[in-house]
Amino acid sequence: MGRSGRNVIELLAILNCKSNPEPFDTACLNALKVLKESNLFLKKDIQNCNLVATSCHIECHLRFDYLAGIYPAGLQKHRHWQETRTPPIHMLINSRDSSTAEQFQLFLTTALKHHPEDIGLLFQKDDKGKTAFEGALNKYGHEATFGSIEQFIPLDGAELLPLLHRVVENAPQYSSSQSFLHSMSYLLR
Repeated sequence: MGRSGRNVIELLAILNCKSNPEPFDTACLNALKVLKESNLFLKKDIQNCNLVATSCHIECHLRFDYLAGIYPAGLQKHRHWQETRTPPIHMLINSRDSSTAEQFQLFLTTALKHHPEDIGLLFQKDDKGKTAFEGALNKYGHEATFGSIEQFIPLDGAELLPLLHRVVENAPQYSSSQSFLHSMSYLLR
């Protein structure tokens, strides 16, 4: 354990270098892979240290994708699930440090790979019954939220229907709003 109270694996998963992120992300990813190949880093470490949720940063995108690939369930639940009932996507949206629409998009893109049937967990609800879609609209605004959705789902018409259905089903208060209809018309172009 370091002075921060985190172990080496946690630090390799979450540390970042804003001035030169790609080489740093690659180096940390390679170190995690070496540890995994040596059986010094296990799936249970990802679970126990909540590494999928905590590594969702633009500067850590390679590691986030790698960790989510090993433990895709970490995108849905984390080790404090029984206590908080707050899914990782909601933890990201509601984080005290200012999460960005880019982080939201990173999460959605990765979650869509592992949970396509749930449209990247976009409509996963928190303990209050609020969907991640609603939380993102409230935090990032319509333009940024729909921009993120457009980046992670190539909306050419056919893919838009399940999304529209899910909005009407899970967040009906947004389905008739002027800004929602404007955003949907933008995506249909």
